[in-house]
Amino acid sequence: MANQVAAIIALFLAIFIPASGASAGSPEDGITAALRGNYAAAIRLWRPLAEDGDVQAQYAIGTMYELGLGVTQNREEAVKWYRRAANLGFADAEYSLAESYENGRRVPRDYEEAANWYRRAAEHGHRLAPENLGIMYLFGSGVAKDHVFASMWFIIAESKGNKAAAQNRKSAEGNMTPAEILGAKKNLRGNGWPNFYSTKEAEMAKIQRGPGNVATRRWGAAYKDLVWALGMSDDFSLSAANQVRRAYQNLDKVLADLGTDKTRILSATVILGDIENKPMADKVWADWMGDNPDHWPERSCHGVDLHAGNAIEIRVVAVRDDPDG
Repeated sequence: MANQVAAIIALFLAIFIPASGASAGSPEDGITAALRGNYAAAIRLWRPLAEDGDVQAQYAIGTMYELGLGVTQNREEAVKWYRRAANLGFADAEYSLAESYENGRRVPRDYEEAANWYRRAAEHGHRLAPENLGIMYLFGSGVAKDHVFASMWFIIAESKGNKAAAQNRKSAEGNMTPAEILGAKKNLRGNGWPNFYSTKEAEMAKIQRGPGNVATRRWGAAYKDLVWALGMSDDFSLSAANQVRRAYQNLDKVLADLGTDKTRILSATVILGDIENKPMADKVWADWMGDNPDHWPERSCHGVDLHAGNAIEIRVVAVRDDPDG
């Protein structure tokens, strides 16, 4: 454990110190506390920064939950903080999230999501992500098997000083023609970045898909600065009023997973299984949305024959900060 703590402190120093000079209320204050072994104080110092959108502090808190330093170990909470930082384009958090999906640790195993987050981390400069993405192309995990793409990512990994990627590149090239090997190298730009996506593939890679609990369906998705999300109860045995409240709680989680919140909703459609419940549903909506008119979106309400027992579905469109700027 001592070695693990030392390694993580070294990691924090490597991440934080080059990013900005120390100042009052900066993430470095938490580093100082962590170096003294006062992990709980470090988290107290980081939390307000994290809540205010500081990606370094968000990632640091996620790591503390991951290791159980200063807090009770909670890997689900770690993923929540990693995801918040990843949604804002922080490469280390994107990489941690990719590892989580690849290994089925903290979240259900999902190779497609792993490849997506490794790609984002690689595009944002993470040193280890290119090799991991290359391996996924090499074996067809979460992406179509493609030795040329694998070779390109391994070349990028080598350019970042990852010597282990050389052996993987040779494995990929063993399944390529001489023309493919030459073409893969020619398709790398002078700055070491691959120019091998078609426009369609590049745009598809920017689509972020939220969690879901049924095959073929997700609770939400995002593209650039737009988010589409669904809120509904996960327990149809509840009363209609409690289903409505649960639906908004679940919607809050989906929005947070995709990097936004209810204050940034543009449009909402409320679908009720029984339109007679509209007065009650309107009251819950008003309590949830709050009294600040700057946060009120366009909203419509409809009565529809939903799945047996389902009292409500809420569909929203929201904005978020574009991860690609």
